[in-house]
Amino acid sequence: MAGYVSLVQRDALSDILDAGHATIHRAYEPKAKDIEIALDLAEGVLAAIYVHAEAAKEVSERVPPRPKKSPSSRDHQE
Repeated sequence: MAGYVSLVQRDALSDILDAGHATIHRAYEPKAKDIEIALDLAEGVLAAIYVHAEAAKEVSERVPPRPKKSPSSRDHQE
């Protein structure tokens, strides 16, 4: 997944994918709450990759740069 998904997210996606496979292949009938949880998990991962990253970049572009430190202020820090 090209580094976009953390290990925790990968494990959660694997769990909900397994539930999907069980639904299709093993006659598992998930409860409405289980489906809601699966959709929330998938939405969260997709939002982190496609929505939040772009929003964070937009915020970053509006932040003014840090002022450069003058040489005299560096002398006082040492």
